[in-house]
Formats: sequence, C-alpha cells, structure tokens
Amino acid sequence: EVTGIVTCLDCTPEAVNAAMENGANLIVSHHPVIFDPLKSVTENSLVYSLLKAGISVISAHTNLDQSKGGVNDTL
Repeated sequence: EVTGIVTCLDCTPEAVNAAMENGANLIVSHHPVIFDPLKSVTENSLVYSLLKAGISVISAHTNLDQSKGGVNDTL
C-alpha cells in the first residue's frame, strides 16, 4: 500500500530523507537508482537506505525519453 509519493529527477539521499520525513514509501524518479550491476549493498549506500526505510523506487527514464513530446522530441 502506498502511503505517499515523492517525485524527483534523481533519487538522492535528500529525496530519500524527504520521503521518510513525509511518510512516503514510494519515490518516482526519472533516473534509475542503479545504473551498473551491484556486487554488494553496503550500509552507506543509497540502496541500503531505501531497503532499510521500506521505500520503493519507480524510474521512468526510457519511458519519458521515448514518449511523444518527451526528451528525445525536445532535443
């Protein structure tokens, strides 16, 4: 169940803090959190912070780029 949503361009520590402060458990971002494969998740990583806080992330990078009127059309 979604309790609140934070939207952002990049899922940063500040976005995670904003979600936690506002009781949101979903972040919708343009850029994905993980660009390269992870070998581990350490306590000082953004992924760890998201997991610990129970916050999910949906990233629509390619969707926005390829949509009609999206980033690729603008460029």
